[in-house]
Amino acid sequence: MLADCPLSIDSRRTIVAQATAIGAAGIGIVRFSGPSALEITNKMLKLQGDIKTFSPRKTYTAHFIDNNNQIIDQGIVIYFKAPHSFTGEDTVEFQSHGAQVVIQQIIDTAIYHGARMARPGEFSEQAFLNGKIDLLQAEAIADLINASSARAARAALQSLTGYFSQQVNRIAQTIKSIRVQVEAAIDFSDEAIEPLSLQNLESEQKNVLKEIQQLLTDARKGLTLNSGIRVGLVGQPNVGKSRLLNRLLGYDRAMVTDIAGTTRDVLQESFHFQGIRFEIIDTAGLHQSDDALEQEGMRRTRKALSTCDLILVLQDIRFPEKLANYLQRMRPTDGVETESLESILPRCIGVRNKLDLVTEFERDDQWIFISAEYGDGLDDLCLELVNRAQFQQVEETQFVARRRHVSALENAATSIMSAQNFLKEQAYELLAEEMRLAHRYLGEMVGVVTSDELLGEIFSTFCIGK
Repeated sequence: MLADCPLSIDSRRTIVAQATAIGAAGIGIVRFSGPSALEITNKMLKLQGDIKTFSPRKTYTAHFIDNNNQIIDQGIVIYFKAPHSFTGEDTVEFQSHGAQVVIQQIIDTAIYHGARMARPGEFSEQAFLNGKIDLLQAEAIADLINASSARAARAALQSLTGYFSQQVNRIAQTIKSIRVQVEAAIDFSDEAIEPLSLQNLESEQKNVLKEIQQLLTDARKGLTLNSGIRVGLVGQPNVGKSRLLNRLLGYDRAMVTDIAGTTRDVLQESFHFQGIRFEIIDTAGLHQSDDALEQEGMRRTRKALSTCDLILVLQDIRFPEKLANYLQRMRPTDGVETESLESILPRCIGVRNKLDLVTEFERDDQWIFISAEYGDGLDDLCLELVNRAQFQQVEETQFVARRRHVSALENAATSIMSAQNFLKEQAYELLAEEMRLAHRYLGEMVGVVTSDELLGEIFSTFCIGK
């Protein structure tokens, strides 16, 4: 499938790994894949009944034996003949009792007979390299395993079945068609392109840009679904950030005292609301300080906030002021800031805390009023988080995405927009280059164009047996 993508190191040797989670269980599965899978299997079995050969996709009851011909366990064996297996190679699964000592004996015996231990994600990597799945589908396997909600699991399954890949490939095919037209015009430059052809080309570019931008919108939602919404807690010391964190989590994660500046480092935890995962980040209080330790905590706070999708700005209800003024007072005096105030404000949600300490207060629609001490107003706050994240309802056709997918689509859209400008200028060589780049960005998503470094980074996050 990928001529420019070399096979894994020692890929022709049969690999073995546990395919079920580590720990005691009713059933454990050990998986072999590679050219010697069936040969190794035959050395490790005493089949029950007069069976001479394995038929693919049938179950056989057998005793599993070690290299000393001692019985390890009794279980089931299934053979998947190449290329009709997940990896595209001969694959065998041993289903035994789930004791780790039993599973380890099976793995050790397979290694004794010539197999080697699989690396993390190597089964999925082999499936990718053998053309059984593309890179988006391979990543969806890990996303499905790590899904933190029913919505995330459904979306990962959609990606695994190829929905996301189909959208990318369809757009890539359109770009390829445009490239053909442009590069043909360059090759036959002595024949001018007719005005009607230019109009058609311009229309095709507009349409493909629109499709990329729509897919980018969906991918950003898929990214949020996959990795969660990053929410930062910011405010002056002792306004209740850590207490709010504990209230959202439902347990005491952060230390809470009446002493200002207790939080010196960034704390990050997750919670779920309406099936959505939120990564909540508690930060050091922002204020003017000569304390070196507090200054370092605030530096880390600003760095963490630059990566947040939303920012909860906590203010003591007893000392109200406008959101912009409040943020301005918390900015560093040395002028070192990662983001401008204007770029931060759209992501901010104003929260006035310590509702339990006042009997009268003036309502303001621009603020949410809570008591982190007793939980008043927490549901309103969580609903606002959902609404501000523009995450009302995930359709069943939605897919999960990763940051690299969003980045690739953003780059592709940028290249198409540049190509539109070059078309107007009739700079066909530059137009062709931008279209080639857009095509390449999409190819990187599904793995048509990739690198060993990228593959290593992706598959290293998988489980050993996947």
